[in-house]
Amino acid sequence: FGMFYFERFFPSAGDPAHIERVIIQAEEHFAEDTHPETRKGLRLLADARYSSGLNQRLLARSVLHEALFQHRFGENAASAARVTHMLSRLQERGYVAPGIKLALAAVALRDGDVPKMAANLSKARKEDPGDPYLRLLEGEAALLEGAKSDASKAYRAAAESGGGARAQWGLARAVHGEDAEQAKPVLEKILELSPRHVEARTMLAGYRYKLGDEQSALQLTREAAGLLPVGDEGRLQPNAQAKASALSLLGAIHEAAGRIGRARDLYERALESDGFRVQALLGAGRTALAERRWHDARTRFDTVVQSADELTGSLPESDDPPVLQAELGGAKALMQLERVQDAHATLLRLNQESPEHAEVLLWLGHASLQLGEASAAEDRYRELVRQTPDSFDGYLALSQMYFGQDRIDEAGAILDEARAHVEQTSVVLRQLGEAELRRGRIEEGIGELRRALQLDRHDKAAQFSLGVALRRAGQLAEASQVLTALADRHPEYPGLQLEQGRIFEERGDAPSAVSSYLRALEDHPDDIDLRLRLGAAQVLAEMYDDAEETLTQVMQQRANSAEAEHYLGRVEFERGKYAVSLRHFTRSTTLDPMRGQYHLYVARASLSLNNLGRALESIATSIERDPMLGDAYWVRGKIRLRTGQVQDAITDLEKALELNPSRIEAYASMAECFDQLGQRRKAAEHLERAVEGDTTRGQWWYKLGRLERDSGRSEEATEALLRATSIGSQSSPTPPWLADAYRLLGEAHKRTEPAIAIEHYRRYLELAPPTALDRRDVENQLRLLSGR
Repeated sequence: FGMFYFERFFPSAGDPAHIERVIIQAEEHFAEDTHPETRKGLRLLADARYSSGLNQRLLARSVLHEALFQHRFGENAASAARVTHMLSRLQERGYVAPGIKLALAAVALRDGDVPKMAANLSKARKEDPGDPYLRLLEGEAALLEGAKSDASKAYRAAAESGGGARAQWGLARAVHGEDAEQAKPVLEKILELSPRHVEARTMLAGYRYKLGDEQSALQLTREAAGLLPVGDEGRLQPNAQAKASALSLLGAIHEAAGRIGRARDLYERALESDGFRVQALLGAGRTALAERRWHDARTRFDTVVQSADELTGSLPESDDPPVLQAELGGAKALMQLERVQDAHATLLRLNQESPEHAEVLLWLGHASLQLGEASAAEDRYRELVRQTPDSFDGYLALSQMYFGQDRIDEAGAILDEARAHVEQTSVVLRQLGEAELRRGRIEEGIGELRRALQLDRHDKAAQFSLGVALRRAGQLAEASQVLTALADRHPEYPGLQLEQGRIFEERGDAPSAVSSYLRALEDHPDDIDLRLRLGAAQVLAEMYDDAEETLTQVMQQRANSAEAEHYLGRVEFERGKYAVSLRHFTRSTTLDPMRGQYHLYVARASLSLNNLGRALESIATSIERDPMLGDAYWVRGKIRLRTGQVQDAITDLEKALELNPSRIEAYASMAECFDQLGQRRKAAEHLERAVEGDTTRGQWWYKLGRLERDSGRSEEATEALLRATSIGSQSSPTPPWLADAYRLLGEAHKRTEPAIAIEHYRRYLELAPPTALDRRDVENQLRLLSGR
C-alpha cells in the first residue's frame, strides 16, 4: 500500500486547499436541500474529481454526498454507479481516507442497514465530532429507528453547526405529525433559508390546510408541484417523488372539497411521476369509487395490496395502514360488481385481524345483509353501536336494515336512540334527514337537512340530499335551485348529473332527461346507476324498445335491481301486457318494499286486470309508504269511482292534483265522477281542463263532445267530435269509440248538412261491428238522407 500512501502527494491528487474550497462550495449548494441545487453541488465534486481523482478526501466526501442524494431524492442509477466506482477505488486503498467512516455510514443509510450505519457513525464521531454531516446522519439514523426526540436533538445540533435548510428539513420531519404550531416555524425557516424548497412547501401546505386555510394550502401545493411560478424566479423543478407528493396532497384537498374530477386528475398525474405513491394510489381508488368506476377502483386498490413493499410516500399517523385501506376499498368495489361473496370473505378476514375497526365492521354488516344473512348483519350493526355509541354509522345502518324489512317502529326507535347519544353535528343531522327520507317521511327529512345546512352551509352532501328531498316532495323549482347552486361550486359532485336528470323526469321532460343521461354516460360508460336512470327516462319518453334494451343490460349486471324490475314492468304495462307487467311490479316490491311508487304500479296493473281487491290493498300500501305521492291518490280515486264511492273518489282526485298538478288524467277521472252525479256542466269543465293539458287524447275529445251534446251545446259538441275523429282516424289500432264519434257527427249534421252527415254515417258503418246496437238506426238514417 505504499504507492497509495504517496498518491496524495502526486499532482493528480490536486491541491488540498483547492479541494477543500470545492467541498465547501458544493456543500453550500447541498445546504439548500433542493434537487436542482444538490445536482449543482454534485457536478462541482465531479468536476473536481476529473482533475484531482486521486484525492482521497474528495473521493470520500463525494461518496457521502452521492449516497445522501440517493437517500434524499430516490434511486438514481447513474449516482449509484458513481458510488460503486468510488467505493471500489477506496476499497483498494483499504478504506484509508479522511471522512471515510462518515461516507460509509451514508451508504449504509441509503441501503437501510441501521446496524452498519451505527457502527460507522460511532467511528466517525472520533474522527471529526464537529462535522455537521455527522449530526445530520445521526438524525437520519434516529428517524429510521422511530426515535423522534433524538432525531430532533441531532438536527438542531446540525443546524447550529451550519447544516442550513437540510438540517431544518430533518427537524421538520422529526416533529412532523406533532403540534402544527411546533412544525410551522421550522418549515417557515426552511423557506427563508431555501425559498425553492419543494418538500417544505408541501408539508407547510398540509399544516395550513389542517388549520383551515385552504386557499394558502392550494397556493403552496400548486407551487410545489411546479404548476405555478414562485415569485419572479419561475416555477419550481421538483423531482419525481416530490412532484408526486405535492400533486397527491393537492388531490386530497380537492377530494375533501367534493371536487372529485379534479382530484382524480391530480392523483393520476401524481402516479405518472411516481407509480407507487401510496397517497395517490389510495386517492385514485377512492375517487373511482365516488365516480362509480368500480373496475378502476379495484385496479388501484389491488396495486397497493400487491406492491406493498414498493410503495413510496407515507400517510398521516392517524390513518390506517395502506394495505388495510386498500383491502377495505377493494371490498367496497367488489360489492358493487356483484361479487359480494368475495367481498364478504375479505371483510371477514379484516374483521378477524382488526375486530374493533369500525368501518370494517360496518361494511361486513352490509355484505352479510346482501348475502341474505340478516341476523349476522344485525349482530354486526349492534356490535358497531356498542363499540362506537357516539358515532351515527351503526344506528343508521341498523335503521336502514329495519326499514328494508318493513320494521318501521324498530327503525324509528333506533333513530331516536341515536338522537339521544350522538352529537347533533351537521353530518349527523344530514344522515338523520336521509334516514327520514328512507323512512318515507319527506317533510321530516327536509327539516333535518335544513337544520344541517344551518350548522354548515357549505355541507355539499346536505345540499345534495336536500335537492333530492325537495324533488321527491314535488318542489321541483326549489330542488332545481339547490342543485344548480351546488353545480356552480362543485360541478363534478358525485350523482349530481343523475339527480338533475331526475328533475327533468319529474317535470315530464323525458327527452331532456334522456339527453342528459346519454351525455353523462359518455364520461362514465360503466356507471350502472346512470344506465338505470337512462332506461327509466326512456320509458317516460315512450322509447319502449330502447328502454327494454337498456334495462335488460342493467339486469344482467344487477339482477336484484328493484328499480330496473319496476321500469321493465312499465314497458310491458304501456304495451298493454298487464299480466306480464304485474309480475315485474310484484318482484320490485319484494326487492324493495319501502318504495311507494312500486306499490302504486302493482295497483295500476291490478286495476287494469280488474282485480279491485288487490288494487285497493296495494294503493293503500303505496300511500302509507309515500303520502306525498300524488299519483297514488289518482289511482285510488279511479278505484273508488269504479266501486261507486264517487264523493270519496273526487276527494282523492283533488288531492292528486294538489300534489301533482301535471297529472291531467285526474281531470278526466273527475269529469267521469261528475257525470255519474249528473253534473254534466262540471263534468264538461273538467274534461276541458284535461284536453287543454293534452290535446292529443282523442277519447277525451269524444267524451267532451258527448257531454256538450247532452248539455245542448251543439256547436261545442261538433268541434270536440271533429277533433276526436281527426285523432282517432290516425291511431293504430282503431280506438273502439271512433265509430260512435262518427255517428254523433252524423246526428249533428243530418238536418243542416245532409251530405256531410252521409259521409259520417258511412264511416260509422265501416268501423262499427256487425252487432252494434246503433247500426240499424244508422242504416235507416242513411237511406232517408240518400233518398232526398
